[in-house]
Amino acid sequence: MSEIGEMYIAIRKERQAGGRRRRTLAAEQYPVAAAIIRPCGVELKQCSDAHYQLIHDDWVAHFYPGNLRIRTGGPFIELPSEWTLMDLAAYVAEGR
Repeated sequence: MSEIGEMYIAIRKERQAGGRRRRTLAAEQYPVAAAIIRPCGVELKQCSDAHYQLIHDDWVAHFYPGNLRIRTGGPFIELPSEWTLMDLAAYVAEGR
């Protein structure tokens, strides 16, 4: 295999491992993050190990910890580039 092909495979494996780590961390953080968010009138729902929803009366935002994607149908949500569910919980709890 070419050097470029080997580099591509190594990068892909590293990204996959990072995604698995972030999904595992999200699953561990979910109960605490949901408890922090609940009193704010917003629900954090775990749809799968890869997909979480933040649900408010007027909007729903989708969070994918494995690949760090955010899709929102509501307000802009500013999180660090390497966010976790606890970052999301802190953001909501601060009333932003």
